[in-house]
Amino acid sequence: MPIPAPDFDQIFVDGSRHELSDGDGATVRLHRETSLWMPSGKVYAGEPFMFGSAEDGAFVQEVPPGTYPVVLAEARFGEADQPSWYQVVAAIKIQVRDEPSTSWEMAVVAGQDATTLDGHSFFGYPVDGGTGGFVDAGNLAHCDDEDYIDRVLECLEERDFTGVGRLADEEDRTIVVVCSSGGGDGHYPTWVGRNADGEITCFVTDFFVLTGDDEEDEVDDRGDDGDTGPDENALEEYAPGDYATGDRMRVGQTLRRESLTSPNGRFSLVHQDDGNIVLYDTESLRAWWASNTCGADTALCALRDTDGLVLFSPRGKRIWCSGATRPATELAVRDSGEVVITDAGGETVWTSGSASVAPSGPAAIGDRMLPGQTLGRQSLTSESGRHTLTHQDDGNLVLYSNEGRGALWASDTQGRGTGRCKLLDSGDLVLYDRRGGIVWSTGTDGHPGAVLTVGDEGVELRNADGVAVWSIRTARGTECTAPLATTAATPAVPLQPLLAAEMIAAVPAIPAVPVEEPRN
Repeated sequence: MPIPAPDFDQIFVDGSRHELSDGDGATVRLHRETSLWMPSGKVYAGEPFMFGSAEDGAFVQEVPPGTYPVVLAEARFGEADQPSWYQVVAAIKIQVRDEPSTSWEMAVVAGQDATTLDGHSFFGYPVDGGTGGFVDAGNLAHCDDEDYIDRVLECLEERDFTGVGRLADEEDRTIVVVCSSGGGDGHYPTWVGRNADGEITCFVTDFFVLTGDDEEDEVDDRGDDGDTGPDENALEEYAPGDYATGDRMRVGQTLRRESLTSPNGRFSLVHQDDGNIVLYDTESLRAWWASNTCGADTALCALRDTDGLVLFSPRGKRIWCSGATRPATELAVRDSGEVVITDAGGETVWTSGSASVAPSGPAAIGDRMLPGQTLGRQSLTSESGRHTLTHQDDGNLVLYSNEGRGALWASDTQGRGTGRCKLLDSGDLVLYDRRGGIVWSTGTDGHPGAVLTVGDEGVELRNADGVAVWSIRTARGTECTAPLATTAATPAVPLQPLLAAEMIAAVPAIPAVPVEEPRN
């Protein structure tokens, strides 16, 4: 049999108080902001970033199709006026019936048998991006849309990390619910509650914040979680001179409001004064990853062989840790925007994931763009001044007449978040979004050495032999043309004033969590 089920009917009581084995206490606050539309009644639980690649992972326990309330249990530690006060997600529930559960069983997918487990094991889903959630199997197709990941990220940026985020379809029905995984990265089980008649009352994913079972052995053929047990008096191990510098940190070294920077200078991992660990793009100042421990009272972060990257409070209590699948040796901030912890053999034991960013390069100037050059909210103007090709703040690439004819051609990519236009060495002119995804291109790959020129007749992209492989013709009396469907003339959007720069919330992120003492 698996680990015993917690008493969720006690956890899901607003205002209930829970005393933990390490002496900390938490008060539960419930959030009931949304419901989940379930057209098939087949529940899929997991990390929302992975829903698009999900296949046949719905639980064998099914419910009638319908729309069911979603309830989130938030655990609040300390008092709001205390510096050490923080809050995390303890569990999330789909409420099928509004009545108590008299029995609990582990939610399983086809091929899993909970009776084969011992009392220290469970089936659960892996988390590597600090999030969890639910989706109906009938809505998984929506999670394979081109903009799905961007929508999840926007949802996470817009909400409080202890609240419930939702993605809706065109009829405003909630198709995905997402929340922070209170226990950070790892594996988490989902439980099924039943009433006295054996009918399903709810599905609950437990993030091991109030239940204390995070030291048990999880069973999941997709990977194992690392140990995150506590260690009092840990600060005594670290002297002020043990700080890390450059682009890497070794076991025993620390960051105390300090930073590490990738060799190319593009990315910086910072232990901030607000208690958060954040990976920044130093060019855009965008935050690509964070521990989401903003507001936690942290003294330092250190690299430990058993736990990976760890945040400690001034009392030596572990606030957050990355975990590590094997003993860690070194942490490095790479040029790709990835924070990686490796073992003695150089194998990865934890990673933040690469920061997907638009390719960089020198800015194009004058009337032409050479291979490798870019336009980022910049423009090219023909030698006579007749035409200007500009990459606008709204994401559109537009060719303008400076003789009163207005916009002559546009890529029609306004509002799609394009961050940079680049002429690749292969000859393709590409518009990238801010996460490095291709939004639009001329489709002229295979013409290395091609050069783009803005002239009096329009725009031409000529290969190394001087042959035009793509063009926009704008001679008076003729329509704007281009040989590719992707570059047909479209109404352009006028230039808009730049918006004030603002900090973007780091997602996916891992909230600060209390780590419990080992049980005797």
